[in-house]
Amino acid sequence: MKIPTLLLLLPALTLLGGCASLLVTPGHERVYVLTPASLKPSSASPPVAVPATLAVEVPESFGLTDSTSLLISPVADQLQVYADARWAERPAQLVQQRLLAALITHGVTRAIPAGSSVLSTVRLESNLDDFRVIARGSSDQVRIVLRVRLVDSNSRRLLGQRRFAVEQAAAGPQAGNAVRAFSQATQNLVNKVAAWATALLRHTAPPTTD
Repeated sequence: MKIPTLLLLLPALTLLGGCASLLVTPGHERVYVLTPASLKPSSASPPVAVPATLAVEVPESFGLTDSTSLLISPVADQLQVYADARWAERPAQLVQQRLLAALITHGVTRAIPAGSSVLSTVRLESNLDDFRVIARGSSDQVRIVLRVRLVDSNSRRLLGQRRFAVEQAAAGPQAGNAVRAFSQATQNLVNKVAAWATALLRHTAPPTTD
């Protein structure tokens, strides 16, 4: 399989920023965002509003996942970055934006980004563990892994937690194909998270901030 122009991941991740700036000519890479997606809930009937104010944190991420690099694994134990393409924002920020939209669509009408001036009753915290293309011969796959926790804002009591992993076939390893697959995979992921969180919030029925 032909792999697009890539930068090989150096053993020391702490050196990535400096090395990448030397090997990639600034301003020459293509900048990508997730394409618009329809975030319709699975139910055909309009969702019942959830009586909670939910603050959605930006997912925590580490290493190359915590950068704007577009990642690909040509083999299982190797990670590379596209030299001519990057995300407009860190994947964790892109996921947070999609999560907010999905939660509102599913009935959490008072889903807000964490850090806003509005008081919340519940917080959605998460870790973005994987956000990359996995090259599998003639079948390239986008993989996203997100670990999610719902936490009571006042008592810090854990209301629930779950790990979500989704994969989406990509038409090829080229950056444009990867971004389209990432968009579909992210939509699938946030819909699953929103459905889970909404059901849990309805069951626990935390108090409102009113």
